[in-house]
Amino acid sequence: MRTPRGSTRRVRVAAIAALSCLVVLPVLVVAWSAIVVSRLAEENRNDTALVDTLKARLSALGGGVGGVGDGASVRSYLPGDTPAIAGAELQRLVTDIIGQTGAVVSQFEFVASEETDPAGGTVEMRILFHTSIEPLQKILFATETNTTALVVKSINIESLALDEEAPHASPTLRVLALVEGYWRRAER
Repeated sequence: MRTPRGSTRRVRVAAIAALSCLVVLPVLVVAWSAIVVSRLAEENRNDTALVDTLKARLSALGGGVGGVGDGASVRSYLPGDTPAIAGAELQRLVTDIIGQTGAVVSQFEFVASEETDPAGGTVEMRILFHTSIEPLQKILFATETNTTALVVKSINIESLALDEEAPHASPTLRVLALVEGYWRRAER
């Protein structure tokens, strides 16, 4: 039996089309995969560069680079086995921060904590000091960005300048701040 000429051509065309699909489709998939891999590699390089930059900035701030369990989490708390020891460390930190700007500390007062957690908690201290506007900004920035967890809970600022003083001069400010620090008992 003889097949018509047209059906033979159709079979050939169908066979060629099927073989073409078997060759072309994998080539297209490989090309697409290569494009995706190159984009992911570029994103990975960018992310790695960003992480390296952040690590360098963190090291420059004195915080170091740490993961879980290497002591990095301990640095964010005031050390001490009791609230009194943590309070002394809080006083030292705040005195150092204020002293770096040339401000004068007039008074410290610790606020009694109502927490009874033996593993840690917060300590609060009222501090009275005299400064001017720019050093006050530096003090607040250094306190809030310190590697130890410190928070300025409240602040009262009064100008000690007289009305007759030069209007463009930076006035002396009387600052009463309530600073809170978080402490955790050292693990043994």
